[in-house]
Amino acid sequence: MKGEIFGLVGTSGSGKTTLLKIMNGFMLPDKNANSSMQKAFSHLESAMIFQNFNLLSNLNVFENVALPLEIRSTPEEQITTKVNKMLDFVGLRQFATAYPKTLSGGQKQRVAIARALVYEPKIIFCDEPTFALDEMTSQEILKLLQTTNQKLKTTIVLVSHNVAVIKSLCHRVAILEQGKLSKIATLNPSCKFEATSYQNIFI
Repeated sequence: MKGEIFGLVGTSGSGKTTLLKIMNGFMLPDKNANSSMQKAFSHLESAMIFQNFNLLSNLNVFENVALPLEIRSTPEEQITTKVNKMLDFVGLRQFATAYPKTLSGGQKQRVAIARALVYEPKIIFCDEPTFALDEMTSQEILKLLQTTNQKLKTTIVLVSHNVAVIKSLCHRVAILEQGKLSKIATLNPSCKFEATSYQNIFI
């Protein structure tokens, strides 16, 4: 649903990341997909946030965030304004000239989030965005994603194996089992997770 944070959960190999790639247009659902479907995917107003950040090491923070705008031939003056606005939003304006190798994991993910948001996509897809982060930093990134949803009205689709992440952030969740959609549910914060099943976490 537009404006919500939607989670995808399931055991390893259940198809979470594959589904996310299809939703984002990185993969087509069928090798025989027709040209109209390919065209629809190519014009998605979406962005992706990866667990390993995917920053370009030879570009500084400003340049990494600016890259999507440059690809879209955005005027230079607009690029400067939009990038600085996003760096302020993620709290990294002072690191504009820093390079990825000098940043912490949390700072790198903030750069990745700024890059994803800089061209104002309607939806962002997050593949385990806190996987490589410590607990405290993970909470900061989750708070930033929540703020993104609330202030920018951006729809977020989130894949995570971490039930605590899903429960703290998502409005609804899809449970995948063996490549198939098993259930779409709202969260039940009062339920405790049992390792045998994802089903009992939600109502």
